[in-house]
Amino acid sequence: MIVRYEPRYKDDAMRLGRAIHEESRFSAQFTYSEAKILRLLANPDVFCALSIVNGEAVGFFLGIVQQMWFSETKIGFDLGLYILPKYRGGTYAVRLIREFEKFCREKGCAEITLSSTAEISTDLAERLYKKLGYKKSGFIARKDI
Repeated sequence: MIVRYEPRYKDDAMRLGRAIHEESRFSAQFTYSEAKILRLLANPDVFCALSIVNGEAVGFFLGIVQQMWFSETKIGFDLGLYILPKYRGGTYAVRLIREFEKFCREKGCAEITLSSTAEISTDLAERLYKKLGYKKSGFIARKDI
């Protein structure tokens, strides 16, 4: 079952947020902040949904809708998609993405951009996005400073 975030899911969202952070490349360099996530969740242009299996939150999607920097046109961006390791490869991520797509349509978005910058199951994410009709666009380069 997919549920959109409500305050009663706060502990689940924080637990999954911490899990993605700990498994990601970000954990060695950046601290995890529940306060930051709670501020995001208070923004009406931020989307969060959880995948619930037998009463347990096993995955979540966090995204945001914002205008393009050069236009009034809105685009949806993912901030994080995470499925607990033992649940990967099923339909949990697909259903979360579809719910984000619905949110983006409700907000009047022209496009959705999904990425995989946390370096968790990057190949799996890329195959999933392609299967769902997303096209590769550009690339991401990073440099620690």
